[in-house]
Amino acid sequence: MSGPCSCWSSSASPTGPRRSAAAFPTVTNALATEPKLLLLDEPAAGFNPAEKAALAELIGRIRDTGYTILLIEHDMGLVMRISDWIAVLDFGEKIAEGLPSQVQNDERVINAYLGVADEQQTAP
Repeated sequence: MSGPCSCWSSSASPTGPRRSAAAFPTVTNALATEPKLLLLDEPAAGFNPAEKAALAELIGRIRDTGYTILLIEHDMGLVMRISDWIAVLDFGEKIAEGLPSQVQNDERVINAYLGVADEQQTAP
């Protein structure tokens, strides 16, 4: 039976964030319910670069089969590589939304997540 939503969070594990590709079966188990929406909450937490690359490939393959994925993730490299559309929140308020190329160049996103150099802050 298909469900409306299937969720996976790295923090849902009793051992906390998983540090290896062993977390991938959890993602694929979530797909067993044939959800209309797959929510991935910090799936790359604690992963090394090779594991993140493998995870990005897996998420991309899942997306390419037609699943809708809601990804909550702080690794901006991962987000930019696999996302078709991004919404950025800052303290619970949406500050930007759009294509990855639009969002990464949005001044509000840059100020909120990359900061502004001291020289720029003191300029008249």
